[in-house]
Amino acid sequence: MIRVAGIVLCGGQSRRMGRPKAWLPFQAETMLQRVVRQVSEAVQPVWVVAAVGQVLPELPDTVRVVRDQREQAGPLEGLRAGLAAVATYNLGTNRPRRIDEPRVDPGDEHRVETIAERPSGLPIEAVFATGCDTPLLRPEWIRFLAGELGTQEAAVPLDGGHFHPLSAVYRIESLARIETLLAQGESRLTALCAQLRTRAIPVDRLRLVDPQLESLINVNCPEEYIELRNRP
Repeated sequence: MIRVAGIVLCGGQSRRMGRPKAWLPFQAETMLQRVVRQVSEAVQPVWVVAAVGQVLPELPDTVRVVRDQREQAGPLEGLRAGLAAVATYNLGTNRPRRIDEPRVDPGDEHRVETIAERPSGLPIEAVFATGCDTPLLRPEWIRFLAGELGTQEAAVPLDGGHFHPLSAVYRIESLARIETLLAQGESRLTALCAQLRTRAIPVDRLRLVDPQLESLINVNCPEEYIELRNRP
């Protein structure tokens, strides 16, 4: 069992959408609030990575917000900022677990320990990373992927020959590879998958926890947003 946290990226410019995705209403929440809640149901703590100066919807006090340091560096910079924040957090995690902190159901086949379950002082070993535009993300999807990581550096859904690196689990040690790629001018998460020891998880296997693969649906333009909101 490994200790896993969450990272939600929301610093993109939303050019195709025409307005910030984080603020899009979805049922009774904004898109960002919904995704943060879903991630928090599977792993804790959760970091939100935003652009410098970006205004965010109200979030729970337990959610930590960090900012990109490199402009125009894409989601790779967002993941770097999140992993760097987790690495810093690991240096100061010596605190006792509060008795009111929730626990994951011990009967879960793909049980993942969170900060609420581990004794004080043990570091976070990996993170689940996603964007703020995946409102149908399922907590069990996150737990399943974390359970598939094994000794690899990343566990990433694979659909045919196409990776889904923004719905994946990464070890904290991935940070060094990301720094190197960014220094080389790279901004694509798929480039990171090629550099890491990556466990490719066929999407058909992920149908065990999400039969319609709704956790992979992200919203990029107004038409997709309207269609998703109008789904029964």
